[in-house]
Amino acid sequence: MIRGASFIFAELLRASLRNWSRWLAFSLVLGLVLASGSALALLQEGKGGGGPAREYWILVLGLSPELRDEKVNELCWEFWTLDGVTRVSYRFAGDELPGGGTAEERCILLWTEDGVRAGELAERVREIAGAAITRIDTIHLLASPPASLPPLSRVIAMVALALFAFATLVAGRVAVARTLAVWRNEWDFLRCSGVEPWKLWGPFVGTAAAWGLLGGGVYLLVYEGIRLAVANVAAVGQIAPGYLAGSSLPFLVAFLVAPLWGAAAGGIALFLSLHRRPCPADLGDPGA
Repeated sequence: MIRGASFIFAELLRASLRNWSRWLAFSLVLGLVLASGSALALLQEGKGGGGPAREYWILVLGLSPELRDEKVNELCWEFWTLDGVTRVSYRFAGDELPGGGTAEERCILLWTEDGVRAGELAERVREIAGAAITRIDTIHLLASPPASLPPLSRVIAMVALALFAFATLVAGRVAVARTLAVWRNEWDFLRCSGVEPWKLWGPFVGTAAAWGLLGGGVYLLVYEGIRLAVANVAAVGQIAPGYLAGSSLPFLVAFLVAPLWGAAAGGIALFLSLHRRPCPADLGDPGA
């Protein structure tokens, strides 16, 4: 039974390769879905807008060398929820610090406009992070507000996610319909000969998942490429500290979410293509 399904999967995959342009479009649009979802998860909108120069107290939190990237990302989001924090950013060792100087080690920067609260924040940070923070320095400066995104940015990311998700269904419908047209005779023969439905649906959904995995691979390459390119851009660390800190998020998205969404889109497209389609009359009665 499994061998039969594997054979059908191989044949369907070969048929999809004959229509590679449509399936590639499906993979690329799926990659845009993943990118929009990542932006929604990682972009950090500002709590305050731009304007004239302001007075800031910046806590520079030195990070333990043993601290993993996942924990750094978790701490960034937890510190962001503290009262008085207007911005959270990240610096690698050797990066420039606000007001001049360079970071001696990896560090998280907490921005606040309340000098009195800066001391309270330092104590609270010690309670939360413990040994994960090796040192806390304070920078006091008068500067323009750090780079931030307007609240509308998250709305735009949500709209883009919805539009690209719909586009994935459309692209999947086109790719599935064309592949099914190429493989129509074989499909109808197997379906009307009493082959179990899962042996037909499963390989087709698996084919869509395989192309979804390709889209996930493209997404991962672009994600990591951009991250390396902007690693030393301070504004990016202010807008999306979790992006530069690194985490397992892109790998989970590329190798888990991408094939699952590809399989779901392929299954929906196949259902729409086959809905209420009768067996062709010239195949005869399989029970005769």
